[in-house]
Order: sequence, then structure tokens, then C-alpha cells
Amino acid sequence: MERRRFKHIAIVAVSGTGKGTVIDSIIKDRSEFYFSISATTRERRAGEIHEVHYHFLQLDEFKKKILNNEFLEYFSVYKNTYYGTLKSEIDKIEKLGKSAIFDIDINGAIELKDKLQDEIAVFFLYAPIEVIDSRLRKRKTESEEKILERIVTGTKEISRINELIEKTQCRIIHYGDGKVPEFVANEIINYSLRKSPILR
Repeated sequence: MERRRFKHIAIVAVSGTGKGTVIDSIIKDRSEFYFSISATTRERRAGEIHEVHYHFLQLDEFKKKILNNEFLEYFSVYKNTYYGTLKSEIDKIEKLGKSAIFDIDINGAIELKDKLQDEIAVFFLYAPIEVIDSRLRKRKTESEEKILERIVTGTKEISRINELIEKTQCRIIHYGDGKVPEFVANEIINYSLRKSPILR
């Protein structure tokens, strides 16, 4: 029996780390990967497009989908701000014969690993909190209050790295200032193409 490579990739990082740029690099260079569009109740930022960057849902609509068991995973990240992965999104990607890339938080990654097991490889992009603070401010898309909220949340997420390793066997990739996104993308691709530890 042959071993099979990891089918999907989950990339976890604190907001402001730059995982979006890394994901874009992977999708640009590797046609077999397809971005899994998350659903969220947060406000749409300038330039963001519904069903391209996110499935933007109203809070009551999101909760209705929870009741209808339409999510593979979901969590409330901030007050009244939900993120989740719709089962229909994964069905769409698999029907296309593609591998999904998830842009997800720690809670979501743990849930995905629990449900998809050896179908998915999990990566944590690590950057020092001061680098993240600088990147968030350079965006100029959020208020000072929202930036501080993200920094507090990010600090808590970084403190959970050991939990993430234990529950998902994730690979830690350092992505501070000076590291080129394309290099990080290649590191993720090369690891994900390794064989799953489960015989198929």
C-alpha cells in the first residue's frame, strides 16, 4: 500500500503576520491548490469582495448556518465576530480535484485536524509581536482600539503554540522581517508534498 501526501493545508498565524501574501504565492505557483474562502461576520474592509476574500454573512445568517450544521468548523474570535469553514466550500474544492488551503486561527486548525486527520498538514507562521504590531499599523485599515484588540488576541494565540503542536502536529515556520514570502511558500509546499504517516 502506498503512502499518500497531505491533501489539504491549513496556515495559522496571528493577524498581521502576512499569511495572506504567503497563500497568494502558493496559489500563484501551484495550480493544484485552491483557496478555501472562509465565512465571517466581521465588517468588510475596503477592496474586499464577497465570495472572493470571504463569505460575508450577517450575524443571524451565520448562526442559522450553525444550527443547520453547515460548518466544518467555526469560532467566535472577537465579540460577535465569527469565522468558519462551510462544508459546501470544501465540497466545491474537492469536486474541482484541488487541494484546499485554509487561512485559519488556532481553534479552527485544531477542529480541522480533528475532523480531517492525516488529510491535512498544519503550519504556524511565527513573527515577533512587535513585527505584527508594525504590520497592522502599516495597513491603515483599522482603528487604534481594533489594533490593540488584535495584539492582545495575537499574544494569547502565540502562547498556545505548544497546544497547537500537541493537537495538530503542526510545523512552525519563522516569518519575521526580512524573510521573503516566496521562500516561506516553498517551505510549506515542500513539506506538504511529503507522505502522510498513514498508509493508504
